[in-house]
Amino acid sequence: PVVAGAPRSAARLAPHDWRVRPVKPVRFCLIRRCTSTQLVLDGVQLRYSSSAATSNPKLTRRLSLGEVDGTGIVDCDVDRGTLMQLEEANLLEAITAAASKQDGEGASPGLQRRMSFTIGSETDSDMHRRQSYGGKDVRTTVGGGGDQDTLDPAAFGIGFACKKGLKPVSPNQDSFVILKVDNVVSLYGVFDGHGRSGHDVSDFVKKNLAKLFVQEESFMTDPPAALRNAFYKTQLILEQETRDTKEGTLDASVSGTTCTILVHYHKTDTVYLAHVGDSRCVVAIGGDDGGLKAVDLSIDHKPELPDEKKRIHANGGQVRKNPYDVPHRVYVKGERYPGLAMSRALGDLVGYLHAGISAEPTVTCRPVRRGKDNDVVTPGEPAGRDQFILVCSDGVWEFLSSQQAVDICSAFPREKSSEAVECLCKKAWDRWMQEELGRVVDDITALIIWF
Repeated sequence: PVVAGAPRSAARLAPHDWRVRPVKPVRFCLIRRCTSTQLVLDGVQLRYSSSAATSNPKLTRRLSLGEVDGTGIVDCDVDRGTLMQLEEANLLEAITAAASKQDGEGASPGLQRRMSFTIGSETDSDMHRRQSYGGKDVRTTVGGGGDQDTLDPAAFGIGFACKKGLKPVSPNQDSFVILKVDNVVSLYGVFDGHGRSGHDVSDFVKKNLAKLFVQEESFMTDPPAALRNAFYKTQLILEQETRDTKEGTLDASVSGTTCTILVHYHKTDTVYLAHVGDSRCVVAIGGDDGGLKAVDLSIDHKPELPDEKKRIHANGGQVRKNPYDVPHRVYVKGERYPGLAMSRALGDLVGYLHAGISAEPTVTCRPVRRGKDNDVVTPGEPAGRDQFILVCSDGVWEFLSSQQAVDICSAFPREKSSEAVECLCKKAWDRWMQEELGRVVDDITALIIWF
């Protein structure tokens, strides 16, 4: 990753000559002339690649890359050992058990007959050596007596694609998860990592936020509260992991991730959306005869938004746009870090405590529109019913509008969901290559969910 906000001349400086000037209460100890520059921030040793200082900021003017993140550590009452032991199969069972308890079924035979599965990305085995535009490693777990070999996500109206960008020194930092328990709940998540360990942070959040959400007592009764608590606990655990782990393991001090979680409760036919960052969620609305209209269900958390900017300034941060940059970025007031191109994220610890970056999600609720007379229609939305939802990282949204993405995917029927997202990713890739002259492409992830 490249230091966001580094001066143009940084590319000509030797790694050990580039310096960060701290502002109280942040305390730095810079160790020069070493492969991995080390810093001590509030008692926490931080690490980032010294090669960051030699990179060309022009090539990352569109990328969301943190620079220096760190924090004082807050204790969390989450049992991390139990959390880590909750594997995908147990997670599916926990969801089914919670639903059965809510319905008063107990441990009935019907509990075991519910078809359930998870599909999630895994950090690429060959890391940064994965070919550009190569698909990410995927792991599938099937419960309820299903067969993993015959599972076809398209049969459920689901398609996914996760492509490595044109960033030769970085692995694919996007992650995604799909979790479905038939007739109970479906969960979809996209996580766009940034910073030196962004792939580790996005993978960690992908694996653990859903577990925390399901373990909330209000999981079935008060989804917004359960989602907020899950985000909060995930952030606290990231702080603990950064403090407790050794070098080479999870380090959120200089890294973070977006997080967009969509949860569909089938019994009430209601979707809940919780997100931080700019991995956008869009619904396509219209009739069966085509002409679908895109409606954004999430708002990109950008630093220049008035309410976001106000919070940042009130908490020691500053919003600036550099002459060579495309987005506005968040910095500690008067400093050149962290340079984050979003106002909310998980991780990004120095920005979280010292620059007003927030880990609190925006949570919304929306009944699914089925084209019935009793549909709840939000003012300003077009007529028709909900056809499908897209959840994508900003590798899609950087050069494609929400409407363009819906138009691309609507050319494919429900049973060709995989082809739809593959086409969307290819269109996004081509636009990146065109606009950035073939020099850089962000990682690209897209999920499509048909109703």
